[in-house]
Amino acid sequence: MRHIILSAVAGMSLCACAKAPDSIGAAAVDETRFSAASCRQLAESHAQVTAQLLEASNAQSAIRQTDTAGVLLTGIPLGSLTNDDLEPRIAALKGERDALARADRAPVFLTPGAGVSRPAGNAAGPRRRCR
Repeated sequence: MRHIILSAVAGMSLCACAKAPDSIGAAAVDETRFSAASCRQLAESHAQVTAQLLEASNAQSAIRQTDTAGVLLTGIPLGSLTNDDLEPRIAALKGERDALARADRAPVFLTPGAGVSRPAGNAAGPRRRCR
């Protein structure tokens, strides 16, 4: 009987805790929203999003640690009760980071005499955008 109770408490504690930042998936973000950005703008945006993601991930980890301690001591996930869940924010930032990376790698097509464009099937052929 004791094992059943301990298993139930352990199961509840796992369900109640905030997710680890690494286990949060990226939200879908369309990279075409960055198609007009220059390589420099993409790099700056990527750095900003990466910094924001690191900050949100650190905060989520702290909430998770507080949850774990709270569940072990009181049976209540104290971190999730006293702080906002950052899971949606982390998912959005991961999606934006991934979209920026895809936009950075997206091929551009060189049109002789007309500069850079994106139409497929261009005779000049694709080139990597920034790197």
